[in-house]
Amino acid sequence: MNRKKFLAVIQLLCMATVALPNAGYAADGAAASSVTASTVVNVSTTAELVSAINAASAGTTIVLADGTYTHTGSFPITDKHGTASNPITIRAANQGQVVMTGRAGFNISNSSYIVIQGMKFTGTATAVNMNSSHHIRVTRNTFALGAGNNIKWVQFSGNNSHHNRIDHNEFGPRVDLGQMIAFQSSVMSQYDVIEYNYFHDAAHQTVNGGETIRVGLSGSSMTNGYTTIQYNLFENLDSDPEIISVKSGQNTVRFNTFINNRGQVTARHGHGNSYYGNYFFRTVDKPGVGGLRIYGNDHKIYNNYFENIDSTIHIDGANYDAGPDGSNYDSSVLTRHWRVYRAQVFHNTIVNSSSGIVVGKSYTYGPVDSVVANNLVIGSGGPLYNEVKGDNIRYEGNIGFGGTLSNLPRSSSEIKEADPLLQPVNGLYRLSADSPAIDAAAGDYPVIDDMDGQLRGRADVGADELETGLVLRKPLTPAEVGPNARMAMTSRAVGTHTGNGWYSSDVSVQLGVVNAEEGAGQIEFRLGSQTSWQPLPAEAIRFTEEGEHVLRYRYAGEGVPEQEQKLGIRIDKTAPAYRLLANGQPMAEEAVYPDTSTLALKLQGEDSLSGVARQSLTVSGATYEREASVPLAGKLGEQAVHVLIEDAAGNVTEAVHWYKVIPTLETLLSVADSYIASGEVSGPLVMQTLNRLKQASHHLDKDAEAKQQAIHFLGKLIQAAQQPPQEAMISSPARQYITAYSRALIEQLTS
Repeated sequence: MNRKKFLAVIQLLCMATVALPNAGYAADGAAASSVTASTVVNVSTTAELVSAINAASAGTTIVLADGTYTHTGSFPITDKHGTASNPITIRAANQGQVVMTGRAGFNISNSSYIVIQGMKFTGTATAVNMNSSHHIRVTRNTFALGAGNNIKWVQFSGNNSHHNRIDHNEFGPRVDLGQMIAFQSSVMSQYDVIEYNYFHDAAHQTVNGGETIRVGLSGSSMTNGYTTIQYNLFENLDSDPEIISVKSGQNTVRFNTFINNRGQVTARHGHGNSYYGNYFFRTVDKPGVGGLRIYGNDHKIYNNYFENIDSTIHIDGANYDAGPDGSNYDSSVLTRHWRVYRAQVFHNTIVNSSSGIVVGKSYTYGPVDSVVANNLVIGSGGPLYNEVKGDNIRYEGNIGFGGTLSNLPRSSSEIKEADPLLQPVNGLYRLSADSPAIDAAAGDYPVIDDMDGQLRGRADVGADELETGLVLRKPLTPAEVGPNARMAMTSRAVGTHTGNGWYSSDVSVQLGVVNAEEGAGQIEFRLGSQTSWQPLPAEAIRFTEEGEHVLRYRYAGEGVPEQEQKLGIRIDKTAPAYRLLANGQPMAEEAVYPDTSTLALKLQGEDSLSGVARQSLTVSGATYEREASVPLAGKLGEQAVHVLIEDAAGNVTEAVHWYKVIPTLETLLSVADSYIASGEVSGPLVMQTLNRLKQASHHLDKDAEAKQQAIHFLGKLIQAAQQPPQEAMISSPARQYITAYSRALIEQLTS
């Protein structure tokens, strides 16, 4: 299988994932096999809630009535265990109508498979603390806590903490110092997922410690977290220079959107982190709006898009060197900025930046053995590629345009100066068809798709690959994250299309979910009047029959179907028919008309599916829409009517109808009379002409032998017009016409 076919198969699988739920949240074998009857417990007071938590077991759902709940401290959930199929759920009866205030929150300790759902936290203490617990889900809540003493709104801590999930929550606004989500403890909680949350409006602080998300501490930075932060929206977060501060290893920050945040995403401590598919925007005049900054070993930064960000990508300098394997350290240096080794920064797009990619700006030690490849930077000022210090930094396949290209001499194979010919499409600057970035990537880097989720073939430079497939990822909006989020679906119909709503070929339809976590749900569809939903097949849905089809589809995410959408597919593969009328009758093949007549043509196009979009007939060099009146005088011989009909689907019917115009003695008599009247035929030739025409007319309507006499007199007429002394009695135009027309009439009578 070649690379293109392999990538196509991968994309179809991405568009039609059916695994439910995400394997990352699945139970172990023993827990998954247990089945417990569900129990619903309704509570309306703080005391009832405490009692219900104490009595809860696998399968218990505690439903909180609308109202305000306060407490002197957090509600303890200790040694409570649900299962993957029967979790312990504590949820609001009506989302957002249960308010936790005061010091009320949940302290979850040594527990598993707990769900906290649908509440609003407005108190002054940590809202949810997960300590030595796993498979805890915090979903569809609002966190807008009051000012506290450097509190952490949601916290992970303790050993044996793993596979927890914070999703579809709203965090903000915040006016004080502290983190919205913090990973505490000397050992990292592992394999946690933070996704589809809306973080917004954190007020600027003058001291350190206001990160939105802090993934670890300096003391735990040498442990791996395997945390995934994805599909979140971060907006107007000004409380700390680090929006996300990663202080552990093997974490992934991907597919997030950052808008007008006064800070950066930072790999502060730890090794082997990946940052890809993120969008960074500055849309207002605000200082300090940044991109990415890294320290440590083996980080990857790719497929990110930056617009109007001045401090874009920093492979920063350091004040401590722990060595190529990061082993040269003790606890006293864990808070230092560690030297970068083997960073890979590739396939990023930076638009309207004054600095672009900066290597080794700060401190003493420059990065080592790192790669800057296939990035696209457009900006002003510069240098767009700025290496302040570094050791064995390799550049290849990069493009820069609009400012000072580089502070060091670079070959065109390292950094090419060229206008990438970007064009604005749906709010992003993308490659146009003539861009020099197309198929220009160098090297071989581990990137399968682009920032849109479209598969890469021979890779283009930058985050965008010029493709026409489904856009499966895009910048997030508030409607797609937070407690009330809904997934956006996308469709692509492939076929011959005119833009009039009809296809003239078979049609293949691809369906996808925008910004969907792979494996978290499935696409379902039904056709026409079908009432049952079907899972999307691996191959595209194909329509081959003519007519109008209705495709309904929806996304069932974690068992909750989204609102269905509808796509109409109209197919007309049949060329239109027509009738051509001549003088009120269907025009016969090889029809013959005398030149004394006028031909009345009428075109009647017919198409029972998409309908006639345009029709025309062309005759004697003139084109008419539907009807034409064509005098035949002077148009002897073979003539043609060209017919063109096109339906709304673009099917075209073209045809040519031939007819013949024949001369008549009536016309010759009329023309001769006009020449005599004008004096172009004069003298004795007048009577000779009239007599010969009279004799020809006398014999013309009789039998075949008499018709030969008519031909004889027409020949005499030609002789008279061409012999002296008659030549002086006829003008040259009259002689030419009478001679030519008489010959044509003789030929017609003979045939």
